Amino acid sequence: MDKRQRVLIGAAAGGAGLLAAGAVAVAVMAGRGGTSRVRTTATTAPATTSTTDLTETTLALEPVDSPTTNAPPQSSTTTATTALAAALSGQGAVLIPSSAAGRLLPDGSGCSALGDGAGWTVQCGQLGPSAIWLTETRPAAAGSTATRAYVLRPADPATNSTVASGHAGAAPTTTATTTKSTTATTTSAPTATTSPGGTLWAVALAEQDDAGGRFGGLDAASGGVRGDGSQAVVFGFRQPGAAGVLSLDLVEVPPATTRPSVSVHMDLTRGSVRLSTGELDLWAASYVPGDATCCPSAFVHQVIQYQADAWRVVAASRISPANVPPSQV
Repeated sequence: MDKRQRVLIGAAAGGAGLLAAGAVAVAVMAGRGGTSRVRTTATTAPATTSTTDLTETTLALEPVDSPTTNAPPQSSTTTATTALAAALSGQGAVLIPSSAAGRLLPDGSGCSALGDGAGWTVQCGQLGPSAIWLTETRPAAAGSTATRAYVLRPADPATNSTVASGHAGAAPTTTATTTKSTTATTTSAPTATTSPGGTLWAVALAEQDDAGGRFGGLDAASGGVRGDGSQAVVFGFRQPGAAGVLSLDLVEVPPATTRPSVSVHMDLTRGSVRLSTGELDLWAASYVPGDATCCPSAFVHQVIQYQADAWRVVAASRISPANVPPSQV
């Protein structure tokens, strides 16, 4: 083997090594270019450690040239795309379908007249053109809070002729009513089945804990979170205990139907919720080893929007506890 042959063989071997190294680099970059999905449930115990990279990074892959050729590099036609996050659902919702007797709303009364009378603090509002939402709370035994939550729709007189006791012609002045600045309370009911003395409403969804103890508090707020002019209501059921879990039910009346349903349910540790036009913002505690239950090191801020016919988490980031805003529910 002459000197010229040894040089060519050595160059070829070096080229193969470089090409192999280039192949490894591409595999590593391709592995880092994937988009990680954000978990939609919060860490509920400080003893459990969950580490999630919340920064989405996309790496552009460049073509690798072989050192044994002088051909120009081929142009890359690969386009980076971001996959949609998984669709959220109402699975596990606190509010469940109900067959309770209908309720009569007296003529000229506001929605608070659909409440259960003296002793209950009522919050209510209109949900789109054909539904009403309502919450009720009152003190219960041993310092607990009794809670009731309803979503009502126009009753069908053929199947909902029974009226709940105490609701036929009930005077709205017997019900204590409170409203939040974020909630519009109706002054007149949407069109529903006309009955003597008022209109009849059927209970579509309900939660009822008269004994208290299941939840430490209940609140609700409504707004156009879908961003298309429709209305939704968010119920917030605050569970008792040091973890301060907030169970969230997002209720809507889907297009082309008159039946309200829970579109999204989530449990948020030490949760906070804010509504705005086109999105729902959520904050939940994110613990690391050594954190006390009361004091997480950080919170995860998730942004939920309606995209591609479903509710999805479209953004997430870790923030300081000092930057978590007060919850609307």
